[in-house]
Amino acid sequence: MSKTLKNKKDKYQKEKDHILDFLAREVTCSVCLMIPRTKKIPICRNGHTTCKTCKRMECPVCRTRIEDDMFSPLTLNITDLLAVSCIFMDQGCTIKLKKKEIVNHEKKECKFRKLPCQGCKVKFEAFTLPNHFLNCSKTLCEEDVKLVETNTYHYYLYTQIVSCEPSVFKLENSKNWFLLCADVLEDRLLFYIKHYSGEERKETFSYDLKIFNEGKTFTRSMSGVCTPIDMEIVDAKKGGFTLDVNIEAMAKMCICIDKEYNFGWKVEINLFQTDS
Repeated sequence: MSKTLKNKKDKYQKEKDHILDFLAREVTCSVCLMIPRTKKIPICRNGHTTCKTCKRMECPVCRTRIEDDMFSPLTLNITDLLAVSCIFMDQGCTIKLKKKEIVNHEKKECKFRKLPCQGCKVKFEAFTLPNHFLNCSKTLCEEDVKLVETNTYHYYLYTQIVSCEPSVFKLENSKNWFLLCADVLEDRLLFYIKHYSGEERKETFSYDLKIFNEGKTFTRSMSGVCTPIDMEIVDAKKGGFTLDVNIEAMAKMCICIDKEYNFGWKVEINLFQTDS
């Protein structure tokens, strides 16, 4: 690229950035100082913009009345052109993206978003979850798990059927954490696998899951896709991500370990990395 062409390109970019900065100031809500995200953006008769959540009877700038049916299509079009700050910017996130992209970042990628621990149910910032897994008293955690050549992870689990603690394991030399969850829903014990890979879910995994007793006289199995770590059990069941086992049938066929009615069963997991 010639120096003259590069200078023209740099000049064009500076002019473009200047225009976008000016437009951003013009459409920023004067109450929360954020760029409105809703499909309908309220304005007063003098053209001042507010967020739908910040809207009041009077304009915070000029004190004229804001009518319920006054919205600005022009402001909406302008906000679609602008980079919007992440809602977790006060926590330290510096990411800015277009409105259609920032929501996905906030829900699935931002390292400052809150994610629940499946064991203690407390929410933590995404980037702190791995350290929490290692110390949570409500999870069974194992680091640096080695998969055998067939990508199989063998696991023996015994617990009370009515209070199953999740098993957390991290693959060796990776940021991939997996949670084997067993939740009670009505008369069923629902098994499913959640996946967490750092702040962003950059990789996806599918699995073969088999639950069986010592003599393999009781066996249940399924193939599925690992769910995001924040997916609720009801949504996982609706999406077909769970292996459903009748609690009464499982209690009859699995070994009773002790007088506390801890039942033992074996778990076999085959993990397969899929294209993201």
